[in-house]
Amino acid sequence: MTDDDDVPLLNGDDDDEQLITSEDSQPNVEAIFVVTFDVTYGNTIEFQMPEKEQMPLNGVEYKALPSGSHHIHEDFV
Repeated sequence: MTDDDDVPLLNGDDDDEQLITSEDSQPNVEAIFVVTFDVTYGNTIEFQMPEKEQMPLNGVEYKALPSGSHHIHEDFV
């Protein structure tokens, strides 16, 4: 197993596909969460990292899983 600092990361902004190390890059993930819909309780956060006390994500369950999306059969971006 290798140390995370030794794993090269591809910098997608460079045309020449230059490799950078993880110690050169800034972390861009602030939180990870899983949102589910429960028929009794509605939208709920099943998992959150970091914990609630460290990073409150008030209302994110309604933004991540919008109301009525199960009625949409077709969409485009």
